[in-house]
Amino acid sequence: MANKKLDLCGNGKISIRNDGIIAKQTHMTMQEARLLRLVIMQVSQYDDDLMEYEVTIPEIANYFGITTTQTLYDDIFDICDKLTSKKIAIRTESTKNPWSFQPWMAEASYDGSVVKLALNKRIKPYVMEFNELFTQYEMKDILQLRSYYALRIYEILKMKYTSCRKKKKTFDFTIEELREMTSTENKHIQIGHFRKKVIEIAKREINEKTDINITTEILKSSRKYIGVRFTVTEKSKIKSIEAPDLDKTAPADPIPSQVDLSDVYKIIDLLTKRSIPCTSSQAEQLFNAYNNEISEQFLNNLDYVAKNNKIKNRVAYLLKISKDNIAKESEIIQADPPESKRKPRKNKVETVEPMSEDREQAYRDMQVDFAEDLWPDLPICEDPNP
Repeated sequence: MANKKLDLCGNGKISIRNDGIIAKQTHMTMQEARLLRLVIMQVSQYDDDLMEYEVTIPEIANYFGITTTQTLYDDIFDICDKLTSKKIAIRTESTKNPWSFQPWMAEASYDGSVVKLALNKRIKPYVMEFNELFTQYEMKDILQLRSYYALRIYEILKMKYTSCRKKKKTFDFTIEELREMTSTENKHIQIGHFRKKVIEIAKREINEKTDINITTEILKSSRKYIGVRFTVTEKSKIKSIEAPDLDKTAPADPIPSQVDLSDVYKIIDLLTKRSIPCTSSQAEQLFNAYNNEISEQFLNNLDYVAKNNKIKNRVAYLLKISKDNIAKESEIIQADPPESKRKPRKNKVETVEPMSEDREQAYRDMQVDFAEDLWPDLPICEDPNP
């Protein structure tokens, strides 16, 4: 088996045969599923045979937007071990044994420097012999998916969509079929839980992060859920616009260049250190919202959001306040309040009218009488100014 360096440039396409191989697969983690599809993406119709591919840990981390490579170093042995045990169910013509199970990988190993990956030759017809039965989609359309259920339902719907010649792309699946597709025969047994954890999560992620939009309708018989109807539409593609002749137009504002991945990784790292989960697409949105720089304003707002436990979706809140410096506003609020413009009250001074001479003399006489009663032997001076 020939060795080949894993090609991580561009957005490669994944091609898998429709008839049975997509419909049923054993459950995987998203790391395992992405790595497997990265290998399938390498297969070309011009290859003579399946090859063994080599890739380093930093290259995998960079391609998938993983900032903490140490975690990947710790997990890679477990990922390789589990990948070799994952099987694919291929539909057969036998009624007694309708499925044939084959392992996906012939090799998945890590020798301390490179990861070596090779597909099982028994599945060669399903990933290499290209014809009209193949479903094809771009790797970038699944890189942002976080749910394995979303990935599986996306693949099934893409298969149906590309092979359907009807104008209205509507597809019905029974609950049993959906459980087989998503490897949930023994998970989320209650139908309400299955709908919430599998169907609704898949629907939300597919609509937000892939090239198609879907709507769902629950099918019932009497009061029992029997299936789900999916309606699929392709998202409109933005048409390219010719660049204007700069000699004939007024100078325009400079257009920012493509986002540097190192800046995106820095933002993810800053949020992760503050216990705020963030995907690479969210980090890119934040970078664009804050004028394509990790500014002091961004750091102030980030610290404010990280310390405020009342904020639920912190990334969304950071995007919302990108035009304001909330941290500085909060410092103003906590500072001493400005002096009031209201004029201070003036204490009223009560004026006492002076006594008349007769009243003053009467007051003195009363004091003398009072003193004689208290101290009869005390000599009294009647003249106040002797």
